[in-house]
Amino acid sequence: MLLLSIIRAELSQCILAIVWDSALAGSPIVDSLSRLPNVKQVVGDGEVGKILWWEAKQCRAYFLLVSDPSSLIYQAEYAAQEDWDYSGRLVIVGLSRSHIDTLITTMKGRKTEHILGIVQTKSLVTRDLISKHNFTQPLFPDKTKNLHGSTLNVVTFEFPPEIMYRRDKEGNLVSRYGGNVRLVETMAKIFNFTVCFIEPAKGL
Repeated sequence: MLLLSIIRAELSQCILAIVWDSALAGSPIVDSLSRLPNVKQVVGDGEVGKILWWEAKQCRAYFLLVSDPSSLIYQAEYAAQEDWDYSGRLVIVGLSRSHIDTLITTMKGRKTEHILGIVQTKSLVTRDLISKHNFTQPLFPDKTKNLHGSTLNVVTFEFPPEIMYRRDKEGNLVSRYGGNVRLVETMAKIFNFTVCFIEPAKGL
């Protein structure tokens, strides 16, 4: 019921792919998802790591029903760039929390905009996103609106008047100023991230 509620609330306009590995073939979940009236469905039975990634302009969602995480994690780490949909919405069922953590730190996982992992766990604290089959908060929020103080490295070099250096008597860099510096600092305030100005590598 939760999976169907997610699709109706968040993914009703998406092209939908449902992929499961062989251990889950014939399960009631697969049957229920396969009957959804989405615009297009690609239903697959086999290795979850072998997924058809679309290039359609509309919303794309992938429901991955996983019993063995190794194939998916391997693809997320080693597959070619063109074999992964970074802007698609991945909903993954069956992985443990540690497997989800591993997936989102892979080469592809770090760059994927939306990964939603549904796990069965026990916790002292519960954050309710759904109440009576209605979602109280979006499951796929715009993550660029608030970066929660994350550090962003910005490489600079002297480029007057946009980037200028203020130095001490010994020639050591004290601070940076100029139009581009102010622009980055303003963006940091708006999007709530921390700026770390660094110098380019030697030879660049």
